[in-house]
Amino acid sequence: MLGRGRDLRIAFRGMKRHPLFAVSAVLTIGLGIGANSAVFSVVNGALFRPLPYREPDRLVMVWTAFPAQNNPKFSISPAEFLDYEQQSRSLASMGAWGAAGVTLIGGGRAERRSAGYVTPGLFGTVGASAAIGRLFTPEEDAPGGPRVAVIAHRLWVSRFGGDPAVADGSHLLRYDGESLPIVGVLAPDFELPRGDHDFFVPAQLDRSEYTDRSGHNFTAIARLRPGTTLASARLELAAMMKRWATRYAGQHANDPVNHFLFLESLDEELFGSLRPTLLALVAAVGLVLLLATANVANMLLAHGFSRRHEMAIRGALGATRGQLIRQLMIESLALASIGGLVGLALGWGGVRLLSSLDTGGGAPLAVGVDGRVVVATLAVTLGAGLLFGALPALQAAGWGLRGSLAEAGRGSRGRGHRRSMRGLVVLQMALAVVLLVGSGLLVRSLLRLQAVPPGFQAQERVGFSIQLSPSRYPESTDRVAFYDRLTAELGALPGVRRVALARGLPMRRWVGTEGFTVDGRALGPGEPAPSVDLQFTSPGYFGTLGIPVVEGREFEAGDRMGAPLVALINETAARAYFAGGSPVGRRIRLLFAEDDWPLVTVAGVVGDVRQRGLARPPRAELYLPPAQIPAGWAVGLLQSPQVVVESRLPLAALSPAIRSVVARLDPEVPVSGLGTMGEAVADTTSRERFLSLVLAVFAALAVIIAGVGVYAVMAFSVQQRSREIAIRLAVGAAPADVLGSVCREALGLAGLGGALGLGMAALAAPAIAGLLFEVGPRDPGVYSLSLALLSVVAAAAVLLPARRAALTNPVTSLAVEP
Repeated sequence: MLGRGRDLRIAFRGMKRHPLFAVSAVLTIGLGIGANSAVFSVVNGALFRPLPYREPDRLVMVWTAFPAQNNPKFSISPAEFLDYEQQSRSLASMGAWGAAGVTLIGGGRAERRSAGYVTPGLFGTVGASAAIGRLFTPEEDAPGGPRVAVIAHRLWVSRFGGDPAVADGSHLLRYDGESLPIVGVLAPDFELPRGDHDFFVPAQLDRSEYTDRSGHNFTAIARLRPGTTLASARLELAAMMKRWATRYAGQHANDPVNHFLFLESLDEELFGSLRPTLLALVAAVGLVLLLATANVANMLLAHGFSRRHEMAIRGALGATRGQLIRQLMIESLALASIGGLVGLALGWGGVRLLSSLDTGGGAPLAVGVDGRVVVATLAVTLGAGLLFGALPALQAAGWGLRGSLAEAGRGSRGRGHRRSMRGLVVLQMALAVVLLVGSGLLVRSLLRLQAVPPGFQAQERVGFSIQLSPSRYPESTDRVAFYDRLTAELGALPGVRRVALARGLPMRRWVGTEGFTVDGRALGPGEPAPSVDLQFTSPGYFGTLGIPVVEGREFEAGDRMGAPLVALINETAARAYFAGGSPVGRRIRLLFAEDDWPLVTVAGVVGDVRQRGLARPPRAELYLPPAQIPAGWAVGLLQSPQVVVESRLPLAALSPAIRSVVARLDPEVPVSGLGTMGEAVADTTSRERFLSLVLAVFAALAVIIAGVGVYAVMAFSVQQRSREIAIRLAVGAAPADVLGSVCREALGLAGLGGALGLGMAALAAPAIAGLLFEVGPRDPGVYSLSLALLSVVAAAAVLLPARRAALTNPVTSLAVEP
C-alpha cells in the first residue's frame, strides 16, 4: 500500500513537471468520457430507469391491426375488450380507456383538456394510487352508477392550487355541460403509457349496449398472470380470434383476414421506436471513446519514449519490470480519474443539451445524471485508463531492462514506438471514417426527407383547434353557423387572407379510416372494401393550404343541406380505386353511414398530402363538406375542428387577435394548439434531426481527435528522425523533398486508416439502413466525401511537423545528436 501511495505521488509530480501533456491527455479522455456519460444518461432513462408501474415487465398492450386498410396498430373496440377480459386465462387483470377532448369551465376561463374514460380494472392493472382522496369504487365503475371524477396531479396543482380539500367530494369539475364531484387526486408520477389525460371518469361499459364489434376507440393494457409468458398469451389470443371469427361471422370488423388483435410488451410499446436511435448513439459514442483512448495511448507512448533514460536508470537501480509497469499504470489511472471528473462535468452539460432536444420517440424519457450514471462513468473511466495505459506501460517499462543508458535511445526501440503510434493512428483514422460515414448518411437522409414536398403550403399558415360544447351546440346546424361566423370574423382581421376548417390539419391531427363502395362495382368473394381516410373540410380549405385541384372542382358555398351531396378524393384514391377512367361524376357510398347518407358524387380530385409526416407516403383520402352532414348524424365529427389561417403576420401578432375573435363569439370555446404549420412539418422530422445533430457533433469530435493524433505521431516521427533528416539535408537533399517525405508518410497512414474505416462502415451498413430515407447505407458519395474530408484533416495536421522537418538546421541537429 505504501508503494502504491508513493507511485501515486510520483504520478502527480510528473503531471506538474509536464503540464501540457497532462492537460492534453485529461481533456482528450474527458471529452470521450463526457460524451459517454451524456449518452448513457439517455439510455439509462429509456432502458434502465424503472417505469412508474407495478411490475412493468408483466404489462402488455392490446392492439388491433387492419392490414387491408394499412393500419398496423389501432385501438380495440369495447366489445372486443369485454370479451377478451372475460375469456382470457393468461391475464391476471385488464383495463382500457377511451379519450376525449373536453372544455373545462370555471374561474372565468375555458380550457381545452383531455378526459380519460376508464374501465374498472385499469388503475389496478397499472398499480395506480391516489395521492389525496381515493380512486373509483365498484359501484361507480358499474353501468348506471354515480358519476365522479379523479383528477391528475398536474390539474390539481394548475387548476385548484394544490388545495388538499379538493377531493372531499364537494368540489365540482365542470366540463361540457357536466358537473362531477372530485373524489381523488392521482399520485404525481402517474401517467398512462399512451395517454396524457388531465382527469378520469368511469367508462361504465354496459355489455348489452356493445353487440357491434366496430367502434375501435379504446386503448387496452393487461397484466400477465405470474408464470405466463408473452408467447403463450399470444397463442391463446390467436385461438380466441378464431373462435370469434366463427361466432361473429358476417361482421366485417371481425374478419380475421382484415382484422386481428395482438399483444405487445410495454417495454416495446414505449421504447421500441426509440431503440434504433439509442443503439446508434451508443455505437457512435463508443467509437468516440475508442478514439480518445487511442489518442491518449499515443500521447503516453511519446511521453514514455521521452522518459527512456528515467526508466533505464530505475531498472539499473533494481526496479523490476512489474514495479515499473505498476508505476506507469497508476500514472495512467490517475490521468483517467481526472479525465473522468472532467467528463462527468461535461456529461452534465451534455445531458442538459440532450434533454432539450426532441428525440422523436414519443417515450417518456427521464434524462438526468443519477447514481447509475455516475457508477457507469467510473467504470468507463477505469476501463479507459487500463486500456490506454497498457501498451505504453509495457513498452516504456522495457527501457529499464536494457541495462544500457546508451542503448535506451537508439535502434529498434525508437522504431518500435513509431510502429505502435502509427498503428494507433491508423485505428483512429478508421474509427473517424466510420463516424463520418454514419453522420454523413444521416445528414443526407435528413436533407432528402426535408426536401420532400408535403403537398401543401406550410409557410404563412397558422393552425389551431377549438371545441364546442354539445350542450350549447346540440345540432349540426348550430355548429355550422358558429363556424361560418368564425370564418367571417377571422377573415376580416388585418393581414389575414383566407380561413378554412377541417376535421384534421396535415401533420397535426390524424383522421380515422372508413370503408366505402363504388356504385355499380360489386366486391368479389373475400375482397375487402376500399378504404380511405375520411376528412371534413370547409369551402376554401384547399386554396387556403395551397393544395391543387387536379380535376373537377373543390367545395363551394352552395354545398349545404338540400344540395346534391358531393365529395372530393385525392390522387392516391383515384389511382387505387378508379384506375382506367375519371372518378369525377362517379358515385360512392360510405359503409358506416349506409342508413343515414345516400350515395355521394365525386366532384373533384385534389393533390396528395402527406398527412402523417414527410417520411410516410400519402394515403387514400376522401373529403366531405361539413355543411352536408345530416342533422344528428356523427355529432362528434364537428365538435372539435381545426382551423387554418393564411396570413403574413407573425404568430406573436396573430395569436392575440385569434383568441380575441373566438372569445368574442363564445367565451366558453377554448383555443388550443395554436402554432404555425411550418412547426408541424418540422416536428415530423424531429427524430432524424436529433440523431443527425448528435452524430454530426460526435463525428466532428472524432475528426479533431484523429487530426491531433496525426499531428502527435508525425511530430514524434520528425523528432526521432531528426538525425536522418539532418544527414539528408547535409548531403544535398532539398527541403521540399523532406517536406514531401513527411507528408507522404502521414497521408499513407490516413489512406490506410481510411480504407480500413470504409470497410468497417460497409460491414456496419445494414445496422443503419432502417434509419435512412431514400439513401442507401453504402452511398458512394457519402463514402467518398468522408474519405476526402479525413484526408484534408490529415494534410492540415501534418503541415507543422513537415515544415519543422524541412527547416531543420543540419549543423545544429547533428551537433546535439548523441
